[in-house]
Amino acid sequence: MAVVVVSWEAAALTQACVARLQRQLAPGDELVVVDNGSTDGTAEAIARTAPEARVAVLPTNTGFAGGADAGIDASTAPWVLTLNNDAWLEPGALDRLRAHARTAEDDVAAFQPLVLFDRAGPDVVNSTGITLMRSGGAIDRDVHLARADATGGPDVFGPTAGAALYRRAALDDVRDAGHVFDPAFFLYFEDVDLAWRLRRRGWRTTYVPDAVARHAFQASSRRHGDDFVARQCMRNRLRCLVRNASWWVQLATARRTAGELIQLTRRERSAGLRSWLRTVGQGLAARSRLAARATVSRRDVERRWRGA
Repeated sequence: MAVVVVSWEAAALTQACVARLQRQLAPGDELVVVDNGSTDGTAEAIARTAPEARVAVLPTNTGFAGGADAGIDASTAPWVLTLNNDAWLEPGALDRLRAHARTAEDDVAAFQPLVLFDRAGPDVVNSTGITLMRSGGAIDRDVHLARADATGGPDVFGPTAGAALYRRAALDDVRDAGHVFDPAFFLYFEDVDLAWRLRRRGWRTTYVPDAVARHAFQASSRRHGDDFVARQCMRNRLRCLVRNASWWVQLATARRTAGELIQLTRRERSAGLRSWLRTVGQGLAARSRLAARATVSRRDVERRWRGA
């Protein structure tokens, strides 16, 4: 098994994440830490405290999408776990995921652990996987429910890449332009796009609640600022829609899309409009590439999964 952790300007956070991982790694496991052009000594700190890790240093910040993509390419194991540097696995979780991988059916692309918010008080769910919304977006299934109330079944649209175990053969099967995660997403919705590609090639994701991760929500991404996060979510929802959703769904969600375009234009003026047009253009180019390889129709995916 390979584990990929992406970091940007978060040496202490990443060291803590890696230290917890070290206690669960088995002989032969690969640990890859991707440093997204940090200036805080992350790469040196990991090399010093986790000499078994392979540290991939990128010259610039490529976001989670680009960093995770590079980390997957830097590893070779048949199963790869992507893990946010502000998340950690409870003791025994890696062994449980390993056991699920050993007995996985041939069409299982990924396993989704139970992800809980890492905070004081009763356990509250962060995610049991990704589900599609009628509004054209996506949401973490069971988010904000008490742990005991999370009753989502084993079949889920896709995994949230902040803590997900992927089959490498499935990732290789759905690469687009050579990438597992499209680097144009940078941050947010890159895992939704990947889940779409997996579903349209006939792969499925299984939720395994016996493996538990905890996530200090946005402890890593909040340094970008709330405005950046809002803009990324708006752009990337559109990017994901144009790349993957049926025209029927895009028409049904046009009012929301128009509202977000107005917001982007107000925030960024002409730059916002140019960015929106560039996003649409890139999405349309990808749409035809992805359609040529798909074995499951967009409408079949939407009939099964769209509805939250």
